[in-house]
Amino acid sequence: MNVDGNDQVGTLNNENMKKLYDEFDEEEIDDVGGNLNMYLEAPREKRDDEAFDILKWWSLKSNAYKVLVLMAKDILVIPVSTVSSAQDWLRASNICVDIKQLLEDVEKYEEELSDRSHESIKGIIASKFENGAKIALEL
Repeated sequence: MNVDGNDQVGTLNNENMKKLYDEFDEEEIDDVGGNLNMYLEAPREKRDDEAFDILKWWSLKSNAYKVLVLMAKDILVIPVSTVSSAQDWLRASNICVDIKQLLEDVEKYEEELSDRSHESIKGIIASKFENGAKIALEL
């Protein structure tokens, strides 16, 4: 409502805004299809040169493919892997080595204790595995 008590101006503004948004919305849909078709129909770049820089190419073509550039920025910021670093892989390999060593120890104890009962061997394996699991958790 304006100062005069006339609400007609606000209504016109809302109608104009809706009309502008609808036009913009239709334009964006056409623009996405147009950008994609234009990109797909464009001749391929020759990559004979070892120094081809894809980021530089997109930088140069960003005005021609505005919508695709925005989509690429949204998609390419997603990390490829959830593994934070090579250090995590090293930790995993250390755990595998610890388990391998644990199994070798179990075989050694089995040979030494072959005259004991089956239940005591199970107990030794269980206690050794618990120790190995604790080592793995500490990493």
